[in-house]
Amino acid sequence: MSPDSFDLSGRYSIYINGFRDEASREAVAAYLATVMRGKSLEELKESLENIPFLLIRSASGVIIQKLKERLEERGASLEIVPMSQPPAVVLSPPAEDSAPQPETPQTPVPVPVASPIPQAEPVKEPAVQVEAVAAPRTETIHWEDREEQGFFNSLWATFTEVMFSPSEFYSKMPPKGKVGSALLYAVLLGILGLILSAPTFFLLQFPIAKSLSLPTEDFYALLVGGYTFAVFFSPLIIVLIYFVLAAVYHLSVLLVGGSGGFDATLKIIAYSASTSVFQVLPYVGGFVSGIYSIVLWAIGFQKVHKLSPLRAGFAVLLPIIVGFILFVSVMALAVIFLGAAFLQGLFQHIQI
Repeated sequence: MSPDSFDLSGRYSIYINGFRDEASREAVAAYLATVMRGKSLEELKESLENIPFLLIRSASGVIIQKLKERLEERGASLEIVPMSQPPAVVLSPPAEDSAPQPETPQTPVPVPVASPIPQAEPVKEPAVQVEAVAAPRTETIHWEDREEQGFFNSLWATFTEVMFSPSEFYSKMPPKGKVGSALLYAVLLGILGLILSAPTFFLLQFPIAKSLSLPTEDFYALLVGGYTFAVFFSPLIIVLIYFVLAAVYHLSVLLVGGSGGFDATLKIIAYSASTSVFQVLPYVGGFVSGIYSIVLWAIGFQKVHKLSPLRAGFAVLLPIIVGFILFVSVMALAVIFLGAAFLQGLFQHIQI
């Protein structure tokens, strides 16, 4: 059944009747694992061995249409069956005859009605199937659907959801694909954070301006030029920073037993750029933004990488702990070398 031949407001069942090849079966199973809650990839692979496979018992035409497009792209052969309506039944009047007839109980007789629209024959349900899904998770996050929802509407909806409903956001965030969209979101919010931090940045330069011999006007002209330069090249810098963060934290996620890929980690961190709005807070904006970003990463790792809260928290803190240890070690070595150089010079001075 083509998308044009059914009513999007109706309700339908959808069956998977076959696959183009084995690679197609694997691709369909991988896709369904991202949209069906509570079903692992291995369970879906095993279930798809039994064809025909009842995927959804009853869903709206809108959901069926979107799901049909995704599955056929991956080589699945589908059959969409409308939910049947019961036939109309009426009572026929008793037959008239000149001779008296004994009274007999009248029984309802169905009267032929107009032929219904041809429908596909119901497919026998497979012997083994996963339980019907009331509504597959075909929905995506707002920003990745901005062509339909509009640029600014999707941007605002994504921002508010990340900031105020992060568990719900990361639960429905597709772990694969649309990495470019996530990085674009991070760049936009990062530039916004730079702009919001401008007042604090310039206020912090007053002590420096007073300590230099440069005229104040020239000093601030240099600052404005440098700040404009930083904003202009910030997209490249932001992308590089998020790739490095994603690489470090993905290694941490793998060490604690995470199941998602690198794309998922990169998207989790990229969408946490929403916290850049805290840069508007004087002096403490960067600190608040960093703390809430860590909270968002922990929630994202838990929802997307299927980690327990304890493991997700440890995955977030592990790079911070390692970085702190390295920093302390470097500082200690620097103190040792400087102290040794100072003592050596002192001994030489005493000998002289």
